[in-house]
Amino acid sequence: MPANQLAVLLLGICALVLSFSLLGHSGSLCTFPSNLNVATMNPGLHKNKDLFVTDAGEAEGLQNISRTPVLRSSGLRFAIVTPTYPRHFEQNVRWLLSLIKNCRGCDQIMIQFVTSQEGDAPAMFDLLRQHPAIGMHANITLCVLPSHRYYTPNPIPKVPPLQISIVPLRTAYTFMKEPVEQSLHRTRRNLKWFGKYTHLSIKKYAGAAYAFGIQGIDVVWWLDSEAYLWRPDFDVQGMLEREWSRPRLYWSQETHYKWNSEVHELCPKNGTLPVHEVFKSRRPHLFSYSFYLIGKELFNEWTQYVEKTWNRTFTDIFLRLGQRESGYVFHIIETQLIVFVGGCQALNPVPEPCNRYQLIEVNSALRALINPEQLYKEYMGEMRFQGQFEHMFRLYLQPKYRNAIQRVVAFYDLPSFRMDIQYANCSLLRTVLEDIVFRRFGSAPMALQTNSDGTVGALLRNLECQKTLPIKCGRDLWNETCELQLTK
Repeated sequence: MPANQLAVLLLGICALVLSFSLLGHSGSLCTFPSNLNVATMNPGLHKNKDLFVTDAGEAEGLQNISRTPVLRSSGLRFAIVTPTYPRHFEQNVRWLLSLIKNCRGCDQIMIQFVTSQEGDAPAMFDLLRQHPAIGMHANITLCVLPSHRYYTPNPIPKVPPLQISIVPLRTAYTFMKEPVEQSLHRTRRNLKWFGKYTHLSIKKYAGAAYAFGIQGIDVVWWLDSEAYLWRPDFDVQGMLEREWSRPRLYWSQETHYKWNSEVHELCPKNGTLPVHEVFKSRRPHLFSYSFYLIGKELFNEWTQYVEKTWNRTFTDIFLRLGQRESGYVFHIIETQLIVFVGGCQALNPVPEPCNRYQLIEVNSALRALINPEQLYKEYMGEMRFQGQFEHMFRLYLQPKYRNAIQRVVAFYDLPSFRMDIQYANCSLLRTVLEDIVFRRFGSAPMALQTNSDGTVGALLRNLECQKTLPIKCGRDLWNETCELQLTK
């Protein structure tokens, strides 16, 4: 992005203009003061257009690093970046088993796990390579310094193996030129004092930085541990390429989460607000769907802009401002991304790489697709929290909402659904899976369950529940993986 555009880059949050397009695809957000010269705020922080090149020497160990092999594919190189820790390893295993069993072409995708505590990454490496099923179907890289450790199945499986990398924050911080010990200490203290969301955001950011900078990745998909792939023979690479052809960021104007403030309360009426004031505004959640893709170019522009504005590294800003209870926008990485893209798109013309993203305001989308108006009001009355798209299946067993939810999924081709343990049950999961089987969501590639908070494991272990589901579960090595029966 040219410096003259960066100098006036708009970054903030406010109400979308009153005249939304039919389903909330556009709208102006609040602006920076016109005299804010971003290009000259910190000439020393990044002296090279490549994001992490500084005038410091190479960190110890990095000069001898062995790069994770670049994935060979006909298109872009995607990575799935998942922050994890030992209590989630069981869910990570279940996710990987579902990929091995149900995914076609997943060998073309880098599957990256990010850990924070000392010892977690080697423990995960040993767990995966010794697992009787995963160890036979995965190339695994433990990204530790001064040299990586590799595991390759023997014999090589007939089906191309998954490509898994495990990245400790120590390695990522070293690559990012952070003061490693100090940053690790502050990160762990942050988890204790400020809660998990900032901690997860730091791990997602660091994993993406490492994927882009070291692993040769073009696009990152941030995904939580509780994911599961249901549909057999599903082309995840194809799904990611389709989503990347028109990447969407879903945000909510009315989340009713912790504070009932409207989005426009973050912006003064004259439409100007410095970035650091935006990020400190009391707006903890804006994002409303758990599927976000970010490309390398946008990641670099975003990072450089924020770092020049504060004259600090991105991670340092996170650790200073990521208070959960303060409600700062900064503690949710996806919210930050929406803020940046929204401001960038208020420029005329919209510069690259921001112009490839669609901002979807979900309340306007739901109002257009859930009708009559009274039904929409009743729906919103029951969804008094963030994530109106990702939590929509909470109401799926209520007949009056079912057709409307199907319309929303089909219109936006939503690839994933979420079920939390607070409201999930066997009947709900059965109904959703049956409607996936019978294509009641139209052509939507609904195949993935995300952010399930342990729901998958709990329901699959319930044999009475399992008998009622339209699925076929494996045995022996596959006793915790199931696939949809699509032959009905």
